[in-house]
Amino acid sequence: MTACVCIVPLMQIVAGFMMYKHCPKKINNFIGYRTKRSKLSLDTWRFAHRFCGALWLVTGIVMAPASVAVLFLLKGSATQTIENIAAITALIQLLPLLFSVAATEIKLKKVFNDDGTIKQDIK
Repeated sequence: MTACVCIVPLMQIVAGFMMYKHCPKKINNFIGYRTKRSKLSLDTWRFAHRFCGALWLVTGIVMAPASVAVLFLLKGSATQTIENIAAITALIQLLPLLFSVAATEIKLKKVFNDDGTIKQDIK
């Protein structure tokens, strides 16, 4: 059960690191953080990967030990209880993934114009 609960945070850590450090060189429709706003320019593309990658990395690092701690506290509990709490934990782990997309889009809108150029007051 521990492996199941840790898979989302571990994937976040790996994917977050890859997004943060190894942004795809070209804007594409197949891999990376792909939204209309992130694909406006190479600057928005790189910014979105670094920003979202950092969010995923941090939330993954926080959630992995927290998730294990939850299961540790349930040690000795009934199997059904552990399974229910593990399912709830997995659902909670998805919230930062959704939040990170919203936060990245808000930040892109704040830093870049609608044509993908950086806003002058940000420089």
